Amino acid sequence: SALAELDFTSLLESGQVEDRDSVGHMEAADVDSGILLPIGLRWRPRLNQRKGCYYVNAAEWPPGDAKNMSLAALKQWKAKEDIETTRAFAKALLTLWQGLGADTDMVTTPPVHHEGYHAPTELARCVAEGLHIPYCTLFRKQLERAGRHPARNVERTRPEMESAPRGSVLVVDDVATSGATICAALTALRAQGNRAFGLVLIHYRPEE
Repeated sequence: SALAELDFTSLLESGQVEDRDSVGHMEAADVDSGILLPIGLRWRPRLNQRKGCYYVNAAEWPPGDAKNMSLAALKQWKAKEDIETTRAFAKALLTLWQGLGADTDMVTTPPVHHEGYHAPTELARCVAEGLHIPYCTLFRKQLERAGRHPARNVERTRPEMESAPRGSVLVVDDVATSGATICAALTALRAQGNRAFGLVLIHYRPEE
């Protein structure tokens, strides 16, 4: 498929897209995955970028009124443990990552912004398990101010490293809104000399 032909490892390492038309190769029509996602999400890998920082997502929202139902279901998944749904999400991320043919040494998440259960961490652990590599907590917690979105916090606070990893790192998150959170994590890792790749379940686009 066109997805397999895209030299995605080099793309992510360099943070540049030499042939911007190649971004179109991430369309769903190029991937016959057979993936059925929970809560109505639709399989559609895409390449995203924020200020020259690139990452990929695996799915998109369903159209029309069904999106509101999916949003509500996603919030419910984030609020309490649901291992069956988490593993289904992880399967989609694994299918995308393995289809890209990239390699990595460990999996982590961006900084956690609240206490208690953290669904993206469990998602990242499932991805690490599927890749047979370790999950590592690399960033210190950044507890958000009340009423403020994590993406706005991270604009003001650079992620602090909990430990210094060696090798390449796959940063996994569930939702990217502006892309600020995952890109801040990728930038921090690259500043330490690590290869770092970003993989999210779904990227929210205001126009969708």
